Amino acid sequence: DEGFRVVYANAAACQSLGYARRELLGMHLADIDADGESSLRAITERVDAHRLTEAKPEVFRIRHRTADGQVVPK
Repeated sequence: DEGFRVVYANAAACQSLGYARRELLGMHLADIDADGESSLRAITERVDAHRLTEAKPEVFRIRHRTADGQVVPK
C-alpha cells in the first residue's frame, strides 16, 4: 500500500520468504527488505518522483530477508 505495508501475499511469496500469509499481511517493507533503511528511502524517492511524471505502474526490485534471516535473491 502507500505506506509500504504488505496487503497481498501469494503462495510463492510465502514459501520463498518462509512466512505464513497471515504473518506477511500488514508487515512493513522494512521488515523484509534486506538492504534496510537506505533501500526504503530510495524507493520512497522514486515513488514520489514517479507520481509526478508517470501514470503507469513502477517496478521495484529489492532483496528480501526471509523469516530465518537468509537474503534472497543472493
